[in-house]
Amino acid sequence: MKKLTINALLIFAMMIFITGCTTKGTMYSPNLESVSKLQEQELKKVRIEHAKNTPIIYEIPLGRGANQMSSPYVTYQEYLEKALSTNLELAGLYSDQSNIHIKAILIENELDTGMAVGSAKLSANFQIISNNQIVFNETLGIKHEWESHFVGAVAMPRTVDNYVIAMQKLIDQFLLNKDVLKLLKHQSN
Repeated sequence: MKKLTINALLIFAMMIFITGCTTKGTMYSPNLESVSKLQEQELKKVRIEHAKNTPIIYEIPLGRGANQMSSPYVTYQEYLEKALSTNLELAGLYSDQSNIHIKAILIENELDTGMAVGSAKLSANFQIISNNQIVFNETLGIKHEWESHFVGAVAMPRTVDNYVIAMQKLIDQFLLNKDVLKLLKHQSN
């Protein structure tokens, strides 16, 4: 009887670990310190060009069992574009009428809840197009780590919250890039 109980508990524990669920991701919120840095610059206004023919990713695996996180903006490509436009709007640098536009394509989008340390690896190709010419074309990437936990009920919310931080780091790496700032700087006459 004792062996049967232990086996039942082991099977139950494995089912919980292996089975998965989908967690809704958190809406993007910008790093306000970075927005402030952008506001201090004298930069030209830009617009976001929505990328076409990109892979449609609605959910990403969390690295534990079959758990996944879905984008609050339908796809993760939209998440990236929303993150960019939010930062630019808050900094007063977004205009639908601008002849300078930014195109970003999400390339790498990986999460791992980990048992002790969680991690996110994000990368995207960023282009700045001015007067129909590509003046900046670079793939940038980040790796972000945080303290995780072996208990999924603790690790999953930490992973969801840290995705926003990872995206902030990717956006900051692009928008605060010295070459990007130089390209967007107002020229003195």
